[in-house]
Amino acid sequence: MSLVCNLLRPLLLALALVFTSQWAWAAASDGEPILVGDIESGSVEIIGRLGKKLGEIMVIDCAIVEKTSDLRSEWKHFQLKVLSVNGVMREHAIGMDFMVESRVGITVASDSYLLEKLLDNMRSPGGMLKYDVEKNAVYSAGAVPENEVDEYKKAYEGSQHKFVVYESGECRGVPRGVPDDAFPDDLSDAEFKFHTFLVVLAER
Repeated sequence: MSLVCNLLRPLLLALALVFTSQWAWAAASDGEPILVGDIESGSVEIIGRLGKKLGEIMVIDCAIVEKTSDLRSEWKHFQLKVLSVNGVMREHAIGMDFMVESRVGITVASDSYLLEKLLDNMRSPGGMLKYDVEKNAVYSAGAVPENEVDEYKKAYEGSQHKFVVYESGECRGVPRGVPDDAFPDDLSDAEFKFHTFLVVLAER
């Protein structure tokens, strides 16, 4: 009898694993809530749109593209069209919102207002801040000639870059049940949901 039990034990364990995996998958697919505490503790990891964990450092090749949106705005908004991640070309490029975390050596902006601020910095006597790897020091690059600034602005959309980034996320939009007079009209149709974006740390 003990011999039969020993022979059946691996089969029973395998069946238990299959059942447990199928139950976990079914629970996730049925929309079982994920606790914020589980994310904070690290027991649950969020995989971003680029296939990496949120907060994981990566190097991307990308192009600047205009973001299409139904929301009314006086400023044009831009995205990073990600072409490759850590040297691996993507089968399909993906457009992602972004923000710039550093003021040193990064020559992109996420909307036309910030782009004008960036161009003003390029024109200023001190110019852009840059980083000297050998000296491990930040220095002012000096003013960029006006004609070069104009050319940069004209070529901004479609320009290609290599950035050190990580993907982060937050909830955005308007929850259900909010009174109509609580938000501007141009935000009233923005659905409340989790959204990820890229944080640009450095340019390569």
